[in-house]
Amino acid sequence: MPTYQLAKRHSGNDQTLNLTKEKFRKIVIAQSALSNALGLEQKYAILTLNYSTLKNTCAEQCRKWSVGDRTSYSSGSERHQAVNTALLNYLSSGRMYIDQSLQDIEKCEYERNNASESIATLRSQLYDLHKEYAFLEWYRNHCQHASIPKLNLIFKEKLEGNEILNSLLVTIKKKPLYNFKNMKKKVVDPMPEKIDLIKAVDIHFSCLKVTHNESRKLIKSTIENAEIDVKEAHELYKETHGGNTVGLRARVTKDNGEVRSIPLSLEWNDVRNELMSKHETSSLVQPHVISRC
Repeated sequence: MPTYQLAKRHSGNDQTLNLTKEKFRKIVIAQSALSNALGLEQKYAILTLNYSTLKNTCAEQCRKWSVGDRTSYSSGSERHQAVNTALLNYLSSGRMYIDQSLQDIEKCEYERNNASESIATLRSQLYDLHKEYAFLEWYRNHCQHASIPKLNLIFKEKLEGNEILNSLLVTIKKKPLYNFKNMKKKVVDPMPEKIDLIKAVDIHFSCLKVTHNESRKLIKSTIENAEIDVKEAHELYKETHGGNTVGLRARVTKDNGEVRSIPLSLEWNDVRNELMSKHETSSLVQPHVISRC
């Protein structure tokens, strides 16, 4: 018969505490939920970082344009490459977040089996409501499989009081997009003739903020219960062996001698809570989440 234990290495030996199969299963499921909730927050943090990087790149290129060579081909090429790289990085992280976050939610929702379905429905609604969100989803796929459209970088400067204010508009032309077989008229047609890509990114990111906000709400009670279950495992072990519980694991030894061991780390959960505090979300779609350069 398999044996179920809490185990920790101490002075070269394992200190163990026997568990029932039901208790072991409850602890392992709880730890899995916390781990996947951390993965969800990490992917959102990557998305947020790439969004901020795109906005900062635009601002930096604006500054370089204001004091640098405005006429040479090489300088212009560097500016285009910098903005395009940041844009494509954002789009790639957005696709990763959209694809993988549903998997993370599914693995967190052992007490609620419709959370991922609810998020998928919400995303579909946002796709239909916001043409920029739908367009950028197609645009990323187009850049990956067909062509990277030429960006038009429009730098401007104006005098306001005693200050010179610089700005950058990043656009592409809509008409050339119709030359490609993979073009989706239903997402391209509603866009203007000159498509403001940064405005579209603002709305796209804001839509994903809404879905992440809803994701946090839907799995909140499950994750809170999972935190309690894992913390109780640590307390249970300390009641028997004392000391700290760094390195504590849930372990099952099968009849054939095979051992499966699952780390029970509270530090992972601390990181998740820190990421949640650092990266705020919203229940409303708000264009221009970060002020434009």
